[in-house]
Amino acid sequence: MIGLSRRDFTTGMLTALGGTLLSGAASSENPVQNGGQKPPPKRNIPLGFDNFSVRAWGWNADQLLDYAIRLKVDSVLFSNLEVFDSFEDPYLRGLRDRAEARGIKIQVGTVSLCPSSEAFNPKFGSAEEHLSLLLRVAEKVGSPVARCYLGHGGDRVKGGGIRVHIDNMIKVIETGKDQALRSGVKIAIENHAGDLQAWELAELIEKAGKDFVGATMDSGNSVWTLEDPLAALEILGPYAATTGMRDSAVWQSPDGAQVQWTNMGRGQVDWNRYMDRFQELCPGVAFQLEIISGGPRGFDYYKPEFWQAFPEARARDLAGFVRMAANGKPPVEPEGTPSGKDEQETSRLKQSFDLEQSLSYCRDQLLPGSAWPGIVLTDGRRGGKPRGLLLPGGAIIHEHHSHSLPLPFLLSPSSFPLPSSSFPLPSSSFPLPSSSFPRKRESSGKAFNWIPGPAASRGPSSNASFIHLFLRFQERVLFLRGSTGR
Repeated sequence: MIGLSRRDFTTGMLTALGGTLLSGAASSENPVQNGGQKPPPKRNIPLGFDNFSVRAWGWNADQLLDYAIRLKVDSVLFSNLEVFDSFEDPYLRGLRDRAEARGIKIQVGTVSLCPSSEAFNPKFGSAEEHLSLLLRVAEKVGSPVARCYLGHGGDRVKGGGIRVHIDNMIKVIETGKDQALRSGVKIAIENHAGDLQAWELAELIEKAGKDFVGATMDSGNSVWTLEDPLAALEILGPYAATTGMRDSAVWQSPDGAQVQWTNMGRGQVDWNRYMDRFQELCPGVAFQLEIISGGPRGFDYYKPEFWQAFPEARARDLAGFVRMAANGKPPVEPEGTPSGKDEQETSRLKQSFDLEQSLSYCRDQLLPGSAWPGIVLTDGRRGGKPRGLLLPGGAIIHEHHSHSLPLPFLLSPSSFPLPSSSFPLPSSSFPLPSSSFPRKRESSGKAFNWIPGPAASRGPSSNASFIHLFLRFQERVLFLRGSTGR
């Protein structure tokens, strides 16, 4: 039992519970303590970014991972294979190991895999060879998804129309079925740059096989196909394997509507509604920010010729988009937007600014106080090294071993009147996590601000007699409030 005696474990548990019960009355979610204001919702949604957000920097995979570590995100999507310096196994495993040591999940993607699309590039061979390479790279770096797309909006009217391209895409995807299932990697097709409406992508996934194919759900690209992102979420959410997220502003024009992508929170998507539904429809799916700035784009749907690209468009989808346009207005440039000495430097600075501002918005407004249940086992010294994580149900993740520890004698729900809300713990009561623990932030006031994860320290575990508490009772969860290390 990893050097932890039953007596020491019980003592540590009761010590933790004592601190918990004393602190529970001061819950930060108590309406009286918070001036009667309703607390923000808790959403356990992994937060990350797509490297296209900072494409002007031209970073390779190692540099992008460094940036992801600095931003303290949960995941990063390398959405083009060119970021990898090599496709050799040792290099790819090295990236995976370095990301895992910092608690970051790498996701892998590429560009068009439809050979009849104008967007297809034979750089990596045929579409089938390209898909096979993508799946192999995804497997080696530990990516659960292989993101790709069909093409762009021009494919809706060229090359025989979108139906021809959909059929060709399905033929390519089917060749990767065995490899995808064997590796456990899901092929995640994006609604990309106006190529597919949500219902068309859902139909493609069903025809190809949803056991190995899913969606890369892009909220910004939904408005490029005349859809309300909330309506697209209802269709694609059940298929989502990963995402590309940004806000959008839509407003009326003489011939239809203007659309401009924006930083998160600066458009008109109701993100609180979106995130509530996202959590229900897409459990465990990463919320990957793909922030793309630029000027407005016109959609002249009052002109008859516009509809040649959408011969099967559905009235209810258009109605939601028209409603957005009726209620929208042009966006305002964020305060503090940087500029550089030349166009390239300005692009780099602005892309980093837009992404980091959007991450801050998500953390502050959409994902506050996210919670991760578990009990961290540490040395018996203040500031001692974290040695393992006790998960709900008694499983222990340890730096050397995994164990199972029955806890019914300690975790009787009737024994302790534990609150389900979050609360601050007095930092003087427990040792704080040390720098050896992968994803942590400094403690702030009376709250611990860190995420538990597998211990990174080495050496035998002994005297693990103190416990940090993130305790789950049945369906009720105790959370530690504050920044979660994102």
